[in-house]
Amino acid sequence: MSPKHTSGFTLAELLICLAILGEIATFTLPKVLQSQQDERKRSMSKEVAGILSDALLQYRIRVGITPGTSLDYDLFQYINYVKWDTASQIDYYPLFSGPLSCSVAAPCIKLHNGGILKSGGASWYDTNTTSAIGFTFDPDGAYTASNDSVNFNVYIDGAVRSRQYLKSNTTYPGPTVRGPQAGGDPSWFTW
Repeated sequence: MSPKHTSGFTLAELLICLAILGEIATFTLPKVLQSQQDERKRSMSKEVAGILSDALLQYRIRVGITPGTSLDYDLFQYINYVKWDTASQIDYYPLFSGPLSCSVAAPCIKLHNGGILKSGGASWYDTNTTSAIGFTFDPDGAYTASNDSVNFNVYIDGAVRSRQYLKSNTTYPGPTVRGPQAGGDPSWFTW
């Protein structure tokens, strides 16, 4: 009688396969996790752009907009938020560094998605479609020195754009004039 031969993998072959799978996981898992985090921040930021646009529309219908209309914190009353924040620090957007502080004089609002929105604290300069007020949104709602906030500019005509996609000759109070700024958005943000 001859011994029975069964087909299958040897222990050594299984260990080699597990080692190869472990190496693949080591290189792909961090990229997959980072991609998920980036997509989460991107979708939160786009949600905030929509919230700002909707709040401006409600403000326009109820109050009206003229040169000098202060739309900084007045716009917050048309946004559904969790709490008024006067103590947090959030990240600046690329091109700037250091924390942005929420205070009694310059409050932020904590949104339902966990992010924090800060107004630039300004008024409309004029009624041109290039007149804008800036808002900064930090998706993680905390200062991490990573400068991964998004700067949104709300235009008097209802458009909302990020720093990298500003309208040409965007005017702010002062008057300060800017245009699109390369590198003005975090690497994870795209429209």
